[in-house]
Order: sequence, then C-alpha cells, then structure tokens
Amino acid sequence: MKRVLLFYISVNSGHHMAAKSIENALLRLDDRLEILNVNALNYISPFLEKLVIKTYMGVVKNTPELWEYLYDNSLVREKISKFRDLAHRINSARLLQLVNEFQPDVVVCTQAYPCGVLASYKSAQNMGCPIVGILTDYVAHAYWVLEGIDLFAVPTEMTKKQMVERGVSPRKIQVLGIPVDPIFSRKMDRRLLKSWHGISESETVILIMGGGQGLIPIREIVMALQEVQSPIHVIAVTGRNRSLKNKLEAVKKKCRTPLTIYGYVNEVDILMEMADLIISKPGGLTSSEALVKQLPMLIFKPLPGQESKNCEFLVENKAALKIDQIDEIPKVVDDLLNNPTRLEGMKQKIECLRKPQAAMDIAKALFEISSASVSVL
Repeated sequence: MKRVLLFYISVNSGHHMAAKSIENALLRLDDRLEILNVNALNYISPFLEKLVIKTYMGVVKNTPELWEYLYDNSLVREKISKFRDLAHRINSARLLQLVNEFQPDVVVCTQAYPCGVLASYKSAQNMGCPIVGILTDYVAHAYWVLEGIDLFAVPTEMTKKQMVERGVSPRKIQVLGIPVDPIFSRKMDRRLLKSWHGISESETVILIMGGGQGLIPIREIVMALQEVQSPIHVIAVTGRNRSLKNKLEAVKKKCRTPLTIYGYVNEVDILMEMADLIISKPGGLTSSEALVKQLPMLIFKPLPGQESKNCEFLVENKAALKIDQIDEIPKVVDDLLNNPTRLEGMKQKIECLRKPQAAMDIAKALFEISSASVSVL
C-alpha cells in the first residue's frame, strides 16, 4: 500500500479527529505512505459546508426534538432517498475526480455522507480501490447501511449486531473500536503533571469539556461545582469560544474551589491523565478518549440522536452517569468522591470497554484489505 485517501466532515469535529488518528497510526506503521486527509464537504463546496454545519447547529440547539425525529428514522431515510441520490450525483464529481487523480490504494471515510457518495458510484465509475467506513459512534444509524462498502470498522459487538440486523454482511464488519490517537496510550507521571500545572496532590481534578460551541453550560457547571464538599480542582476547556473563556475568567475570583481555564488545547490527553472525572457531552471521540484514559464520565443533558445513543451505551455499561439538571451536580460528584469503591467499579467497567489500540488495529486492517484487493486484481 502506497497511498491512502481519508475523508471526514468538518475541521475539529470527531470525524476529523478520527481521520487524523488513523493517519498517525498508518504513518507509525509505514512513514513512506502518501496520505491525503480531506474535508469532504469543504472540498465539494465551502458554501455547502457552512450551510450544513450552520443548519445542524441551529437544529440541535433550538429544536432538538426535530433532530431526534430525523436521526436514524427509517421512514425519513426512505422519503428522502431520491433527494439523497440526487445530492450524491451533484456532489460526487469533485470527490471522484480527486480519487481518480490521487489513485489511492484504499479510501477511508469517517462519516457516512462521503462514504455514501463514493459507494453510489463505485461500480459506475469503475473505482477499483476498496472503500472503508469508520463508525465513530457506539450505535449504527441507518445512513451507514450502504452497498459498495468493502469494510466497516465498528466500535463494539453490539454495533456489529445492529449493522447485521440492518442487512450488512457480517463478513464486511470488524469490531476494532473508535480510533483514538495512539498518544492517549502513552504512560505519564500523574503526580508530576499535577505539580507542573499547580494542582495539589490532595485535590480531585474535575475536567469540563465540550462547551466551545455552546452545547454545554460550562459557566453554570463551574458555579455548581462550588457546592462540592470534597477538595477539588476544576479544569474548564472552552475551545475557540473566547466569549465563554472571558466569562469564566470574570467569575474565577468568586470561585471557592481552584479553577484553571484553557481555550483550545492540543494536549487533551494530558488533561485527561490528570483528571479523576470528566463532565462532557458524549461524542464518540471524546467518550473513547476518556475510556482509553480510564476516566469516568458525567454526561450532562445529551442531545437527541447520536449523543443520547452514546449516553445510553455508556450508562448501561456503567462507564458514565447521566445528569439532567445543574443542581444535581454537587451531590453526584460528592457521592462519587466519598465512595471510592463505586468510582473504582466504574474504572473496572471502563477497562472492559476501552480499545486503546483501535487506531493501530484499523491501520493494520487497511493494509490487509489493500493487499487483498491487489491480489484479487
């Protein structure tokens, strides 16, 4: 295998992080590989990308019940099938041109839309290289059920079962996990890290993430944590949301507990290494990173759709707790911190779920399917 073409949707999304993790794993196996990591929607049309993202964010923020209805709705999928096929035809030209020009040995998609576009035209365009779909949520939705995909890499046996029930051949499915950057598996000295960041060894670290787009009320959560009786140190990550960061800086002086505020960070693995609990949205990548770090999750008001499905999976497997109201947070945190046996039990459950080698296993599977494709040709 010499060339790999990766498609994701939206920079800094979970799909992007998954694609980047696979790229890093591939290069660890063979640094001579030529890899293109492409934002599919932006490549088709920057305007289309902005429209899709703006529409999605507007729906999930303002009418989440509408997104709940649309997500994984087989009736909706059937009704829009003609429109979807038309959109595939309109948007396929640029992606197919890139495939033909780059001549990859394998095409990898971490989001269903580019996967569907390419799968629709694989036979018609005589596209000889295999297409691999990477599922980055714990539940498989209907839009992943596609003809023409050579391999699906899924997170769990449950996900595989769902795909099979929807009609996908089990021979095309491998349970490999959600690809987390191999850097999350590195061993670090937790005491030293806490010391470097000015955190006392006696303080329990609570990490808050996922509020950069305004989908989790970080400021309100920080204030609620002031009621926690146990000694804690709060780390809040605001991403590129400068307004939120400024608001937190403004209330920092009022906080009884120590508060460290970060904007956009690259070294999430270090923050997770220091943390004892994470309060976040249950995105597939963030959840998988937390699992790799054996970090119990408190999930605040998951959005309908993939978030609520991921939340159900994590809660049912006792790797996370769900919180629906801000005023529940202090009691839930104190109950956990005052019951180390329960906290340790969550970590033991996480040990059964975590797949730290997922990115490397997917990379190896890509080499295998590429070799098999060449031998068939």
